[in-house]
Amino acid sequence: MTIKEIAQLAGVSVSTVSKIVNGKDENINIETRNRVLKIVKEYNYSPYSFVKNFTSAKTFCIAALLTEASANVPFINGIVNRAKSLNYQVTLVYVNSAEDELKSITALCKNRIDGIIWEQMNGDSQICRKQLTENNVPYVCINNDRSSSAVNIDFTGLGELATQKLIQNKHQKIAYFPSPRLKQEGSFFNGFKQCLTHNLIPYTESMRINHIDSHLVETLLVNEFTGAICAGRETALSVYEQLDRLHRKIPRDFSLICLQEDFPAETTYPKISHLEIPYYNYGEFVCNYLIEELEKLPHKEDSFHCPEPVIDGDSIDIPRTVRPKHIVVVGSIHMDINLNVKEPPQLGKSIEADYCALIPGGKGANQAVGVAKLGKEVSLIGKVGNDYEGTLILDFLDKNDVNIQGITRDKYADTGKAFIHILKDGESSITFYPAANNRLTPEDIDKNINAFKNARFCLIQTEISLKTIERTAEIAKENKIEIILKPSAVPNLSSRLLKMLDYFVPNQKEINYLCPDLYTPEEQTAYFIDKGVKNVILTAGHNGCYLRSGSTFTHFPAADFTPVDTTGAADAFIAALSVYLSEDRSIEEAVKYATCAAGFCITREGVTSAMIDRNSLETYVSKLNS
Repeated sequence: MTIKEIAQLAGVSVSTVSKIVNGKDENINIETRNRVLKIVKEYNYSPYSFVKNFTSAKTFCIAALLTEASANVPFINGIVNRAKSLNYQVTLVYVNSAEDELKSITALCKNRIDGIIWEQMNGDSQICRKQLTENNVPYVCINNDRSSSAVNIDFTGLGELATQKLIQNKHQKIAYFPSPRLKQEGSFFNGFKQCLTHNLIPYTESMRINHIDSHLVETLLVNEFTGAICAGRETALSVYEQLDRLHRKIPRDFSLICLQEDFPAETTYPKISHLEIPYYNYGEFVCNYLIEELEKLPHKEDSFHCPEPVIDGDSIDIPRTVRPKHIVVVGSIHMDINLNVKEPPQLGKSIEADYCALIPGGKGANQAVGVAKLGKEVSLIGKVGNDYEGTLILDFLDKNDVNIQGITRDKYADTGKAFIHILKDGESSITFYPAANNRLTPEDIDKNINAFKNARFCLIQTEISLKTIERTAEIAKENKIEIILKPSAVPNLSSRLLKMLDYFVPNQKEINYLCPDLYTPEEQTAYFIDKGVKNVILTAGHNGCYLRSGSTFTHFPAADFTPVDTTGAADAFIAALSVYLSEDRSIEEAVKYATCAAGFCITREGVTSAMIDRNSLETYVSKLNS
């Protein structure tokens, strides 16, 4: 294709084509110039053979001069694809020093590049700018955090958007984690601070956390942070890992949002809520902006506008302190060894078990799982050994949606165990080896005081020390939390403790032991009301249960279920009782749900595995009421 042929196709003179391709077209009509350039690009016309002495001749090739540290595939693809659509070629050049940058610009000028998309090494290189100006090479500077250029991504706006997302979810205590890889981190951080100011949240230096180490969780707790903004996905992953290591779950316990490059989020794990940096769109924009400059066209867009961001909720939730009140359980955790036998153990006689199963248990663990299966948020405070059984139990509880932050692993003790002999009629006898449970101290409860914040009920059992029980009750009362106590294998309970109890739930054997001189449910329940307990619920197996609330005494029949294993009936009962009372149901209605939950539990072996879910329980109760 010759210049004469180009002129014929465009319907202009050879002189006009020559002036246009050599940039000497100031007096040529813009429509004519655009028509000629379109044909020149479509036919890949090279003017060099005709105007080889003119250094201003167009090559229809632009360069992207980028730093190696921030080379970005989506951004480059945006440049290349847009250039190709406009019949331009792109030369990619990566630099890693100011010297390398100057050498590359000199070489590009020598090779008569039409224009450059330039990511500066040092923000403002005067010698490089001079070189480009002298060679009449237009350029567009990008990713310059110290520049107010319209062709930069608005990282300040992105910082504001990310922060506003957490504030919309009722977060007021927000941490900020910088990223060393983000050149525009300063602008993103300014957006974070500006958003706080607009929402009347004061910024303090403690909010910016520069180091992620083993003390991170402690730092977050001390400052009461409920969520964080991360300036990069890698930083967010480090925060995620530190929290997960100590069983702090996202977003249940902490909300997280990060800035992320625009690659498909579905290919990444774990799922972290993010704002995508629209690098592909940005690459298209800066390429288009430069070519409009080269072809002397008015800019369609004077500045880059980020596409409307979509922030998913994978790692964002409202803070626990403003969520519906949860339930905290303090009690025993152990491994149940279930043995199916024809008769109970006797002195001097060996018996054979028909079946043996190892199931995570303990009254504390049982009740926590029961609450979680009924759809209520629950935290468990207890102690296990630093052994294999302890690991199994923690994994089991975690998978069953129990918050296990309050569970300590004691390297000086075994995990507790319960040897349960189950007879054919479902009745059982238990030998309990407390082990680590005996080492749960009042100090352990104090360390987990955050678990009591925004709780509605505290469930306690007496398979831990009485001092620990009393300290738990004190903290619950300080936080205006109602207490449900299940006594088990305990010789006595102090008057001080009894006065703090809102609900006391013994079974027939336990109440007989605690008040041996009284014989009827009416007398026995009244005894504890006189001691200061607000409500007493006496569970009586197949005879149902008895409720005394003040002077009112009510009997509830048992649910009609055939027993297979009665071991965890009381734990299922208390779990359901606390869940429905926490939803402001009447005590009579809550007891009916609790009775059915206990009935379901005895139809299967084990305890935690036999706890009923909410849909099944409510379906059954609705059928009873219809």
